[in-house]
Amino acid sequence: MDMPKRLLKTFAQSIFLFACVFGAVSSPAAIADFAGGYTSTLSTLEGNPSAPVYYGRIELLVSTRGSVTGKMITRAGKSYSFITTVAQADGATTANQTNVVVYRNALRVGLINFSLIINPDGTLLITGNNLNPADSMAAFVSDSSLKFATFTGRPGSIPSWVGFYTLALVAPTPSVPTIPAGAGYASLTVSSTGMLTYRGKLGDGVAFTGSAKPSANGNYSLYFAPLGYAVGGYFSLELNLTQMGTQANLADWRKPAKTTDKTFPAGFSTQPTAIVQPWFVAAKGTHPLGNLLGFGTSKNFNVTFSNEGLSDGDYSATLPEIARMTLLGDIVAVSGAANAPAENDSKAWKLLWTVKLNILTGVYTGTQVLKHTVGTKVIVRKIPVEGVFSMPATITSAPFAYGQYRVTPVATGSTALSGLITFTGPLTENPVIATAGTYNARMDETSLTDGTTRVGGTYVPAVRPVRPTGSPADNQVVKVIISEDLSTLTFNGIVLNYIGPGLSGRVYQKVYVPRSLGTPSGQFGVTIGIHPVTGQITALGGFTQFVSATLSSSRAQNTTFQVMAPFATNFTKL
Repeated sequence: MDMPKRLLKTFAQSIFLFACVFGAVSSPAAIADFAGGYTSTLSTLEGNPSAPVYYGRIELLVSTRGSVTGKMITRAGKSYSFITTVAQADGATTANQTNVVVYRNALRVGLINFSLIINPDGTLLITGNNLNPADSMAAFVSDSSLKFATFTGRPGSIPSWVGFYTLALVAPTPSVPTIPAGAGYASLTVSSTGMLTYRGKLGDGVAFTGSAKPSANGNYSLYFAPLGYAVGGYFSLELNLTQMGTQANLADWRKPAKTTDKTFPAGFSTQPTAIVQPWFVAAKGTHPLGNLLGFGTSKNFNVTFSNEGLSDGDYSATLPEIARMTLLGDIVAVSGAANAPAENDSKAWKLLWTVKLNILTGVYTGTQVLKHTVGTKVIVRKIPVEGVFSMPATITSAPFAYGQYRVTPVATGSTALSGLITFTGPLTENPVIATAGTYNARMDETSLTDGTTRVGGTYVPAVRPVRPTGSPADNQVVKVIISEDLSTLTFNGIVLNYIGPGLSGRVYQKVYVPRSLGTPSGQFGVTIGIHPVTGQITALGGFTQFVSATLSSSRAQNTTFQVMAPFATNFTKL
């Protein structure tokens, strides 16, 4: 019968340790060459040698004379400090210690015993055993390890991978109800000295933050005990920031059972896939995701919910299926199911979905409104939605952003669940949003009237019509600005607000309400017609109406206007 691969590794380590201690034929290295900091994750083969289980972590600081100070953390959450030394056998290329004993207390009761090899390449080979019945008793071996590198941050001593990154932690597929389906996420920053700082949330919504030192080739080892977890909870991740994309089988996440927890009280153990991508901070005034990726304010993409916790009610009326992004990073819902708000009705959608991308970090956060009917009562709830953009080289139907929502089902006694949100391509043109921008329009004034109505009811036309403020003259070139969210249209310096679709197009209007006698009242309106496929503006026209009243009369000034024919010649986008 074949020996399991991991068991072979353990066996090989033991043989190698024996060889190193009792001599080798390679050229020796000075003990000072091993000075520096090290870290290694530890695994155990308990129960299933072909499926190693995370056991703990060890950290070492080696002096130039071979003295060692160390700390060991077990999966049960216990931490132990120790002091030892490493030495070299004649001709050996490694630094070794065969019998490191970690004592439990002042009575010097043997607790942990392990042997250590430090290789010239910075890897650690450790085999040992924990004998403490109050801790995680098990034999353990080193899994992955690295030696910390020192970068000064000065020219010539700066790592090549300095910059910003995003990290998505995606649950195994298919996921199961006992494990969070939502993606964990983090923003990563690497300084000129190589120090990695990270901040994010795990897939169950638990926040984390920390830092890690680099190896010479861009490897980092992350480990922390998530806040609020029972003793023995941990998250461990090995990353290489010189390799972008999916880094599978490098994360280990364990939550012990805890009956008082509001999320996943039964606990879980899983190995999410890590996806790391660079994040380029956009220049001011440009789209957060850049033109090279095909993004723009008029580009639609798909929004998908995995539906955990959403099956106990019809939430389709509130969940977006299509969204887009503005220059400021607002992720705007565009459309949803048939019973959801109308397409591009940003005002209605904003009452349900308010999400924004932090253009500096690649992290998005916000809320989603859910509505659930129980009998005649409508239950309205806000749930958090958040995640990270994980931008590939090209946008396809594969996810380019991963995230999570957290919801407690309406049923009594339910605990909170975590679901997955993804943003996917392909990117498609939103024909209505494509109208946003700045235009020049040469106008044709079709009528201009001005008259006075006396108190007695007599209408007296003015001898010389007065053009209302903002109304264009014949052959005048007017600047027309349509905001990127389509909420306002600025016409000849007058800001008009969108009031809804009309029979012939989108209508923008401003109403003037008199504050006192003699103050003009009236309205200013513009209607634009849009081609349903291309999004091009095919018509533009409007009117102004101003009325100024006194004690004896009221004066009405009216004008109508439209773009001069031919339209394509006299209406141009800047």
